Amino acid sequence: MIMSKGLAPMNQALIILVLVGMYLLLFADSARGDGMELEGLGARAISMGGAFIGLADDSSAIYWNPAGLAWLKGSRVDFGVYSMSSYLVDRTSMSNVPLDEMHPSKGDSFVKIYPSEPDRFDDEHEIWPSVATIPNIIGYKNYGDYTIAGGLYANLGSYSDWDDEMEDPVTSADIIGSHYSMIMILNGNLSVGKKISDRLSFGLGVDLIYVSSKVDINKDYRNSLLPVSPDYEFRLESNADGFGFQAILGGLYKISPKLSIGAVFKTGSEFDLKGKTRIRQSFFPENGTIDLIEKSDHTHRFVYPMAWGVGLAYRPINRLTLTFDWEMKDWTKFRWPQADIDYRNEGLLLQDIHEDPDWRSANSYHFGAEYHYNERLALRGGFFFEESGIPSDGEGFSTVFAGYQKFTNIGLGYRWNVWNLDLEAGRMWGRTPEDTGHT
Repeated sequence: MIMSKGLAPMNQALIILVLVGMYLLLFADSARGDGMELEGLGARAISMGGAFIGLADDSSAIYWNPAGLAWLKGSRVDFGVYSMSSYLVDRTSMSNVPLDEMHPSKGDSFVKIYPSEPDRFDDEHEIWPSVATIPNIIGYKNYGDYTIAGGLYANLGSYSDWDDEMEDPVTSADIIGSHYSMIMILNGNLSVGKKISDRLSFGLGVDLIYVSSKVDINKDYRNSLLPVSPDYEFRLESNADGFGFQAILGGLYKISPKLSIGAVFKTGSEFDLKGKTRIRQSFFPENGTIDLIEKSDHTHRFVYPMAWGVGLAYRPINRLTLTFDWEMKDWTKFRWPQADIDYRNEGLLLQDIHEDPDWRSANSYHFGAEYHYNERLALRGGFFFEESGIPSDGEGFSTVFAGYQKFTNIGLGYRWNVWNLDLEAGRMWGRTPEDTGHT
């Protein structure tokens, strides 16, 4: 939802609002709040399926194509909230494998200490209501042929909050596992758009990127009936953060009053996340307690993906705008933090990990439409599908990435006096065992 400077209630608008509310209720239990990449910036652009590179005619152009800023007039400030819930299915649940078979880049988190332990937990379904509520603020001011804009928003991140319990069939021990992981990525942006002619404009933006990551992994092995397999517990706590920069370059050309084409390139960024890790492995035999505790500073080389895209916007009639975008993101250098980490003080438990999860570049295709019912009310819809950069064997509860995904969105905009209200709702579903959506 976005509130901004911009029209007043009427019967038709109330009907549309009710329809949007029904749509939200229908799909609230299957919404996505976790995948590494969200859908973009601005309720209007998202409701049009993220097909906004060739249009870019509001303040969210700082994300989609800063060249569109040059054509804006006056000034404006937008406040937005993107709220998400999640329902996920992972048919193989979380792994519990021997140390020599673990692959953190594929999401392996729990070590199998005794051969009698099951290889996997049982929980295949997770519901995380209101898993994230992300506010943003963006705005611009025009100075003739120049427009200055900026804002604070989040568009990348991942979240997992899982727990389950199973039994060792040989020792009858209870095995309780929990996994929490989070990457929060915030962008602080400053952009400028410049008219070159009455048809052509260029834009440049700079993002200050802040990344914070946290992982908590816990495993308890309790009430074993065999002394040779004593109870134990495992604890890992890790957190890190860091700053980086990326540039966003855009161009927009108005071929005619009805047709425009845009292009954008994002340089991506590589920078270090620095933090601390603490790990403890404890065993509880009958004759006492055995503790192994290690602590260390660590560094993870974080890669913010390079991206580029092109888009078209076409107005067959004055009230209707149709849009199409193609985008490519280069995930080939990305590493999940727990799969690429250097410890200052290595030990028996804390050892450097450098795994290549074999990520790849991913395409996405976006289609959108906006229809102005009257001067106050605009109706919107969109659809897009995207590939995933991660192989299917890396998808699951711990990484919360999914493969080939489809999105369908609807929305409306309503203006009264100096205010605009934009609403968006949608659903996502995937090719892989993860079934996810968004609102």
